[in-house]
Amino acid sequence: MDVGVNLWRDWLVVLDFDGTITTEDASEAMLSEFADPSWIEIDRSYARGEIGVAELMSREFALVAVGQIELLDFVLGRAKVRPHFREFADLALERGVELFLLSAGLDFYIEAVLEREEIGRYFTRAYYLQTEFGSEGIRCRLPELSRPLEPLADYKRAVVDELRNRGRRIAYAGDGDTDRRAAEAADLVFARRKLAAHCRLAGVPYVAFEDFRDIVEGMESRLTGSRGSPADGEAPKRESFRG
Repeated sequence: MDVGVNLWRDWLVVLDFDGTITTEDASEAMLSEFADPSWIEIDRSYARGEIGVAELMSREFALVAVGQIELLDFVLGRAKVRPHFREFADLALERGVELFLLSAGLDFYIEAVLEREEIGRYFTRAYYLQTEFGSEGIRCRLPELSRPLEPLADYKRAVVDELRNRGRRIAYAGDGDTDRRAAEAADLVFARRKLAAHCRLAGVPYVAFEDFRDIVEGMESRLTGSRGSPADGEAPKRESFRG
């Protein structure tokens, strides 16, 4: 067995959903399409650390005037899996690496996309917000974790801290504000969009990615210390997908 396979088995890979596994953030798209524009200020309150993620999503989606069926039709009409995800996930399984989905998105559309794309089978566990549709909009609550969290506790960071108990190093891939603290706790970070900007400002080393070939090649170059390893913030140079 080659050295690269053994090195991969020392790791867990944690993946954000919206804008990471998929090419578009479905929550942002729904809010932009169906919510009062005041949702943007609620988003800023979260970025300033004034509210937690469950309150963020509950308050924002209370501003959405349409129901679950219309929202789901909207998401499924747009949702696309980021290129080369399946090749990446198959390689992870082949190399004994567990994948975890960790999202601040909502169960009703995440589960629908996972089922339609037949990719839910790749994940050891999927974490995302649970929803209740009612007359006052959508209520959101965190998934069940090993311990209750305070309202302002960082949910994704708490999950990453739980996963550390498995005794493996953690690679984290994300793109948004809700990924910041989790990325800071990871051993290897793949970032784009808002997360990449945060990493640059906070001095968190990261590898840029646009598709899952970047993540495979970034892991292999970092794990083996190969000469072609990307500098912080750079995407890996393309050679062969499977390394």
